[in-house]
Amino acid sequence: MIRFIQVVIMLCGVFSFLSRGHRKQQTDKTRIHQFGMLLGYLVSNFEHIENSEDPIYHIPFKAFSRPGTKDFAEFALDFGQKNMIELEHYIEMAYAFPKIDKVAVPDFAAGAM
Repeated sequence: MIRFIQVVIMLCGVFSFLSRGHRKQQTDKTRIHQFGMLLGYLVSNFEHIENSEDPIYHIPFKAFSRPGTKDFAEFALDFGQKNMIELEHYIEMAYAFPKIDKVAVPDFAAGAM
């Protein structure tokens, strides 16, 4: 099953656009200004795991990967949460968004990133 997930971060809030044009607004108590290029599209049959059962980090954290690569997603989820804790400590600033989604894209050339 191919799912389409689009996350858009706008000045007025964070919206998740789901399949068939449905839209869900995620509201936050404070609004922050964010560059418009922080936008993600994922059209795939990727599976995901999340930190809902045993969270290391205090916000929802997901790792998406190809079917059959759950070990890599588990590593990304574990390392990503620990990395965010250390990064917040180092820069002395909390992460301002309501969630983090990581995607393991095969053969991704990061020339524009």
